[in-house]
Amino acid sequence: MLLLALYFISFLAVDYISKHINGYSQKRYFQIIACFILLFVFFGMRGLSVLNDTAHYYAHLYNHLRYQSYFDESIFTPDPHDRFEYGYLVWIHFITKYIWCDPYSIILISAFIVTVANLMLVKKHTDRIALTIFLMLSTLITEYGLLRQSYAICLSYLAMNLLMERKFIKYYILIAIAYMFHHSVIIMALFPVFSFVELNKDNVIRTFIATIIISVCIFPIISMLGFGESAYYEGNQDREAAPIAAMINAAMYIFVAYAGYYLHKKFKSDLPQPLIIWAVICGLCLSIINISFLSFNRLALYFIPYITIFFIYTYESCTAQNPNNKKIKTILLIIILRSSEHTSELQSPCNT
Repeated sequence: MLLLALYFISFLAVDYISKHINGYSQKRYFQIIACFILLFVFFGMRGLSVLNDTAHYYAHLYNHLRYQSYFDESIFTPDPHDRFEYGYLVWIHFITKYIWCDPYSIILISAFIVTVANLMLVKKHTDRIALTIFLMLSTLITEYGLLRQSYAICLSYLAMNLLMERKFIKYYILIAIAYMFHHSVIIMALFPVFSFVELNKDNVIRTFIATIIISVCIFPIISMLGFGESAYYEGNQDREAAPIAAMINAAMYIFVAYAGYYLHKKFKSDLPQPLIIWAVICGLCLSIINISFLSFNRLALYFIPYITIFFIYTYESCTAQNPNNKKIKTILLIIILRSSEHTSELQSPCNT
């Protein structure tokens, strides 16, 4: 546990060291390289008992590699009885046939892609790369474990960039590709609606009111949509214990988002693009619905990283205008402490 704590703190150390490096580009390159090493080595070279789904995906690929026929057949003709999505099956077949014939290859290559995608996302919106990655660690731990969905999430980052440029056709092409890795990305097919919704107080209030109504009526809504016999529906109906983890997650996300909003209102900080703010709102809304129906956490994962980006964006704007304001730094310290506690409340990535 001590080594794990030191690992998490190392991102803060990278952030601190970068402040003493001369040159804007040098600061950013140092953070990117250091964070890449920390993330890729730790998660890419993890043991099979680290993160819940690691052994699951390893065993799935191992079973395929036992048969010579797997290497002889085309990568575009996967087993029709396999429960995984077509895009993922083609991808792992391509990796093992043309890159590295070992079941661990999917763990290593997936970790590489997730690491690069998240660093690209963060560096696009902030200069405090290491600090942002530290605050995102609880989400990243989940991403590294959910291999199929992690590909869909990474593609959604690229799609979001296209959406900001109003390239709707290219956006939907990427979402369609992501859908072949994990069907949960269908939530992103609805997100372009917010490109045409004005970001104002009334619309935000209406969105949260709709969220509360959906949360209360979630079971009848899902049943009406024809998913009343799904395992997720039955599992949530049979749940007896209170969803403490979902409550903690939602509370943390609301806290971080509110901290960013407070900095904006109190110190007149700049705000990111409206679509980023709508992504934050969607992340909060889906996290709230997740309290009633736990499977919504899968959908929230596409938006949760933007909550941290929103906070860091407003924080950087405030510090640029008020470099010596102790109140702003205190807010950051509280967020760091809460994020550390939140990460420790999750299943440790060193546990089975």
